[in-house]
Amino acid sequence: MNFSQDMHFHLASPPHIHDEESVKKIMLSVCIALIPIMGASIWVHKIHALLLFLVCIGVALLTEWGILALKFQKIALVLEEPSACITGILLALILPYHTPLWMAGLAALIAIGFGKHLGGGLGKNPLNPALTGLLFLIIFFPKTIFPMGKFSLDTITQATPLTQFRTIRDLLSAQENLEPEALSQTSLILSHLYESLDQLVWNPKAWCMGEISGVCVLIGAFFLLYRRVIGFKIPLTFLLSASLFAWIFSGTEGFFSGNLLFHLTSGGILLSAFFMATDPVTSPTTSKDRVIFGAGCGLLTMGFRTWGPHAEGVSYAILLMNALYYLKRLRISRKKFFMWKIHEKEKKKSQKERNAIS
Repeated sequence: MNFSQDMHFHLASPPHIHDEESVKKIMLSVCIALIPIMGASIWVHKIHALLLFLVCIGVALLTEWGILALKFQKIALVLEEPSACITGILLALILPYHTPLWMAGLAALIAIGFGKHLGGGLGKNPLNPALTGLLFLIIFFPKTIFPMGKFSLDTITQATPLTQFRTIRDLLSAQENLEPEALSQTSLILSHLYESLDQLVWNPKAWCMGEISGVCVLIGAFFLLYRRVIGFKIPLTFLLSASLFAWIFSGTEGFFSGNLLFHLTSGGILLSAFFMATDPVTSPTTSKDRVIFGAGCGLLTMGFRTWGPHAEGVSYAILLMNALYYLKRLRISRKKFFMWKIHEKEKKKSQKERNAIS
């Protein structure tokens, strides 16, 4: 038997598990890693945080159940593979804590219905489902997601820290037009925003619940790294490229004046680097591609933050890199398909020649 000609190997859709652990165990590890972040969120926002989690998880599970029923697939998969539950948790963590519950439910519906199943379901979705749900709300309800209060120290929590930062940066860039009192106030607000070490440990005024404690995010991330659920290349290159961009371009005093800790502890960048960008379905599998993917996410995040329509750019960045990686996979798949067709054609031709000779 000629193995090179007669045997074909088919690569299944991700996630690809290299150890003995099943997909279910991997997802349960992710759920465990999210517990500290969920606990911090409920501790700060009490009943509203709990309701936000329940609505996002509940609607995600119901949507998953309904779609599986329409496809005549095993409904038990909802519990056997808790991917919908993880999507609901992550969605609740990246939504602003003030998001109305009905809006959170709508985002969960979009996340599962469109973000996950529009591409074919688990292992086939091209975009991160939770970020797809958030992007839907950003597009259709921008004023709810990014409220902007009057610019003053008393109303600093009415806008996201990054939105306030961009406003301050724009004002300070034209400080010759500012009154002395306004200049003093902007400097005072900036000093409050730059309390980054405190924000890394505990930031109850965070825009979304996933930012409340960077330490809790890191605890969950180290657990996933220890369990080898995720690799270090994507988060590391994500954070390094974002830090480099922030230091060079995202300061208030010109180039090379950016505050790294502020940018790394705001906008959900830590949560996204470890829990969103590392999604095994929508992220690359080779070392080289992971480095490129992570660096692209970091640079695009800071680019959108600095020059984009909204200060929070991480969702745009990861979804764009998801789309680019998906297009690359499609191109490779088409190339392999055409190579296979050529191989089959040549094999049939050689078979006919052998039959003619015999």
